[in-house]
Amino acid sequence: MITIEFSPADIEALEYERYHHPHPKVQKKMEAVYLKSQDVKPGQICRLCRICKTTLTTYLDQYQAGGLERLKELEYQGQPSELNQHSTTLEAYFKGTPPAAPPKPKLQLKTDRSQTQSDPGSSLW
Repeated sequence: MITIEFSPADIEALEYERYHHPHPKVQKKMEAVYLKSQDVKPGQICRLCRICKTTLTTYLDQYQAGGLERLKELEYQGQPSELNQHSTTLEAYFKGTPPAAPPKPKLQLKTDRSQTQSDPGSSLW
């Protein structure tokens, strides 16, 4: 497995970012590398983080290549949407058409509850 020397500042940053980074995937990366910094065995890191050894190796390679900033990078681009080709048309439509107000209620509910509530002095208890 990869041997890495961690500075105290990096360990502190890993400890913080594994809970406070806004993206859960980055949190998982930070957790795995943090556990490595604490001399946890690779098999245990994989079990605790629910990742395979290849993924752990990728995280450690990323850390070696660029430190914490490299771990924060997300490479997932997603699938292109079929609506992308219509984006200008859709944007123009929504800008030109104001949202509709909700319909008015057809029945007015009674707000006088004196008929439905019993007299507090006539309680059965």
